Amino acid sequence: MPAARFSVERLVHFQCEVCDRWWSIGDAPERDHWFCPWCGARLETGPPLPPLAAPEPSADPADPA
Repeated sequence: MPAARFSVERLVHFQCEVCDRWWSIGDAPERDHWFCPWCGARLETGPPLPPLAAPEPSADPADPA
C-alpha cells in the first residue's frame, strides 16, 4: 500500500492591538517586533498565549461532544 507523505508546520497567529485584525505566518521566525500588514502599526512581541486545549474524549463513543 502506498504511504501518505506529510510535513509539520508551526503556524503562528498574530492579532494587532491597534486595529484588532489578525494574520498568520507559517514557521514564523522569532523576532522582538512585527508590523501589522493591515494598519502598519509596529507591534512589540509579547509572551505567547497558552496552547488551546483539546476536548477531553467522551466515555461514550456515540456522544460526539
